[in-house]
Amino acid sequence: MTTDAPKSTDPLIDETVAHLQALVRLDTSNPPGREMAVARYLDTVLREAGVETWLDEPAPDRAAFIARIRGDGSQRPLLLMAHMDVVGVEAAKWSVPRSAPRSATATSTGAARSTTRDARLQPDGDAPC
Repeated sequence: MTTDAPKSTDPLIDETVAHLQALVRLDTSNPPGREMAVARYLDTVLREAGVETWLDEPAPDRAAFIARIRGDGSQRPLLLMAHMDVVGVEAAKWSVPRSAPRSATATSTGAARSTTRDARLQPDGDAPC
C-alpha cells in the first residue's frame, strides 16, 4: 500500500514531492531498464510547461530524453542530467515495495527536482542559460 506525503506550506515542495512519488512508482529496474515510462512522464510534464523536448528510443523500452530551455546567450549554458533507470533490488529483503514513495532513490529525487525547476523556467527570455 502506498500513501502520499503530507502537504507542506510550500507549493513548490508539494509539487516536487508529487513528481518524486510519480517517478518512484514507475518500475525502471535495470536489467532490463525500462526508462520509457519515466521519459514519457517527463516529456508530458515539461511540454505542458512549454519546455522544448525530444524523446528517442534507441532500443525497445529504453529511452533518451532531452529538454531544452533556450537562454539569450548572455550566460554560459547549464546541463542537468539524471539516470532514469534504477538497479534492481531483492524484494524479499525490503519491508516496503520498491515502488512505495518512501523507498525513493537519489536518482528519482534529482529527476523530480529537475522536473519541477525546469517546468518553472518558462522560455520567456529570462531563463538563466
